[in-house]
Amino acid sequence: MAAEQIEYHFILRNSPYYQPAVSLRHNVFSHPSSANMDQLVDNKEGTSTHLVAIFEKEVIGYIRITLDGKTAQLSQFVVAPQMQGKASVARNLYAKAMSKAKKMGARKISGEIRLPMAGIASRLGYNVSQPVTTSGDGATKHRAEKEL
Repeated sequence: MAAEQIEYHFILRNSPYYQPAVSLRHNVFSHPSSANMDQLVDNKEGTSTHLVAIFEKEVIGYIRITLDGKTAQLSQFVVAPQMQGKASVARNLYAKAMSKAKKMGARKISGEIRLPMAGIASRLGYNVSQPVTTSGDGATKHRAEKEL
């Protein structure tokens, strides 16, 4: 598979790719944790911008952008397990989401990340705090912020 075979689309909730994206989020985030659909499809879902990565008509990646004033939150960032580390899916989703957030007027990116992402976030220029919360599935989360 080559990177140019992967399509990236900003979608609405009525897109045929939306439900498969929610299913991918649920499958990746709920295993091995106990995350349920209510934790994934929250009150930010309707006002957010949704970006999917598509390979052979299948959703293989997703990221959500939620704008609050001049601060954007990138969340629900997921790549299908069989695609992780391949064709730069995560890197491309992140780059396209950052570009879109800037176009939407964001001047800062802020959000909570799980511990495994802290090192990556630091390398990308985010300020990562000490642990701030524990989610319903017991995962420790950190606040990550970056000026644009």
